[in-house]
Amino acid sequence: VDLGSGNGVRGFVYEVQNSGPGADQAYPAICPRCDEDRRRRRLDTPIRPMRTGFQRVAQVLCDTLLRDMPHTAQQSSRKLVVFSDSRQDAAKISAGMRFAHYRDAVRQALATALETAGRGALAFDRQLAGEPLNTDEQQLAQEFSATHPSEVAILSGAHLPALANRQAPGFAALTYVQAAQQIFQRGAHGPFPITQLTEDISARLLMEGINPGGFTLNVLWGDARKREGSWRRLYEWPAESQPDSQPAPRVNPPLAPEEQDHLQRIREMAFREATDAIFASGRRSLEALGIGLATTDRLRFPASHPLIQEAADGVVQLIGSRRYKLSTHGAMPQPNLPVFVTEYLNKVAAHNQKSPPDFRREVYDLLHRTQVCSPAQTGVLFAEHLCLVRPGGSYYACPQCRRLHMHPAGGLCIECLVPLDPARPIADMPIADDYYRFLALHSRELFRLNCEELTGQT
Repeated sequence: VDLGSGNGVRGFVYEVQNSGPGADQAYPAICPRCDEDRRRRRLDTPIRPMRTGFQRVAQVLCDTLLRDMPHTAQQSSRKLVVFSDSRQDAAKISAGMRFAHYRDAVRQALATALETAGRGALAFDRQLAGEPLNTDEQQLAQEFSATHPSEVAILSGAHLPALANRQAPGFAALTYVQAAQQIFQRGAHGPFPITQLTEDISARLLMEGINPGGFTLNVLWGDARKREGSWRRLYEWPAESQPDSQPAPRVNPPLAPEEQDHLQRIREMAFREATDAIFASGRRSLEALGIGLATTDRLRFPASHPLIQEAADGVVQLIGSRRYKLSTHGAMPQPNLPVFVTEYLNKVAAHNQKSPPDFRREVYDLLHRTQVCSPAQTGVLFAEHLCLVRPGGSYYACPQCRRLHMHPAGGLCIECLVPLDPARPIADMPIADDYYRFLALHSRELFRLNCEELTGQT
């Protein structure tokens, strides 16, 4: 068609000849690159989520500007104003920016907690023994003392002759000395329980004045409907003369029953947000960013064969990436195991010349022993029993969907079920320019971002 007259612009009309049920759909239901099929899902296209929301663009720009603005650790006057000609957009931007920054902060605190996990225990033990520490080791010991009170009690008890050979609380059938040795062994090689890492994350967020549970009303207020009982009343905050002290739950006066319920909601939501960061979608998971891998407790429950552990890790990633199957999201048990799990295990067994029924039984046995899965609640992944490990020396890429695996996964991509490329050095992982990895590892200090909606009458 010709648009305009004379020297007008020539355009084209695209006419759909197919009269099938999907002819009127603007976006394809199947991804032309990785063959992801969304025809039977609520969001029936893999293309639509690829766009960037308006508040996300504003949050990325504001985050970058605020990080580069001059400030001091004691006082900061960094402020920005974001304009919008729509009051509705202003409300969405205010809430969206704050929540997106909070999730970035959780990922950054999680990456820091995983990086320093174990090192603090070693530094603290050397401090107990009276050995000299350098500045970095002193900081690690101080952070460990503030964020891991239960482990501090075990390590301190191991140095006391009166407690050394007594049973350690929280460690079944282990003395204080034996429990301390297990802490050191886990600190050196992992894996690190997500529950302990969440305590570290919460402590780091509280140091910056951030609610560990986020910004939903039920964690900000004791009574969300009346907006009464601020979350800040639940903690004892350090004085201005001690800015490096760790906020702690209030002891004097003791927390009332309703305040204890409020504090428990904050802890549960903090654990849920940490789990969501681990299994984030859209190549934002810890594995895709090359930061860490969710796994079972390999230290307490070693697998009978490396292939069993690889397959179990693959099942953890498969179920964890579907949040509706996580215990933190109220997952409901099913009569049978998910089809995608059974298909993956059958393919891995065939790829490695194993008997599929026997192989599945061994993998399920490991998942049940570690309590990551339960035969009584089939198809549910219990995040409270998961652990994280740091990256190894190699990674594996899928030649079809380009998914990055930090474990061999039995030789197959957990999504496409095609053979993975040979192992490559972790230093060559194509994630150097990833924005979310930069935020988690290289964005300098953690800081609180407060957003308020202002109108022309304000």
